[in-house]
Amino acid sequence: MPNCMPLFVFLIMTSVFISGCVSELRAKPDDLMSTKSYNSGHTLTKPITIAVSDFSLKTGKPDNVIGEAKTGIFNSPIPITYGQPATTLISGQIKKGLSGMGFKIAAPEDAEFILDGTIESLWVEEYATGFSMEYAKANARYDVVLKDKNGKVLWGTSVESYKNSNKSMDATYDDLPTLKAACEDSISKLFEDPSFWGTILR
Repeated sequence: MPNCMPLFVFLIMTSVFISGCVSELRAKPDDLMSTKSYNSGHTLTKPITIAVSDFSLKTGKPDNVIGEAKTGIFNSPIPITYGQPATTLISGQIKKGLSGMGFKIAAPEDAEFILDGTIESLWVEEYATGFSMEYAKANARYDVVLKDKNGKVLWGTSVESYKNSNKSMDATYDDLPTLKAACEDSISKLFEDPSFWGTILR
């Protein structure tokens, strides 16, 4: 029987080397910020000023950690980090989307409406057992409130989106695109909500 020990040792050392060299997966804004144009089906008949506050984060995670990748032969977990507070993935996209639909983005003291929110989940991770194909799964969930310039709450809702990638040999490559897709889908749901527009346009 051939001696398989050298190969076994080599595989273990390679896995340790790969896992040890990478302590985190760092996401850049270009990896996650969408260029999508959102279409609500509504047209503004007059300029409307709106402020988008920085959303608060209540995920129980550090504000720059947005997921967990699994690397190496043994799928060792490493955090996925973002160079900015994770809240900008939502509030920044909403601001950009509103601007693209004709809203004038203003400071809170100069706005007719103020949009605020709380992020409860903004996370991507991998289903990887080492015995089957892998896939990335992402979740974006947050509460949104619309206030008038005096701070009175006019409207509110909860938005949630789940996205899974296709199965592959290494789902790490799909982590960021899957989280980006979940963020985009959640914002589409917000802008397509008829009650949001009913409040804005009444």
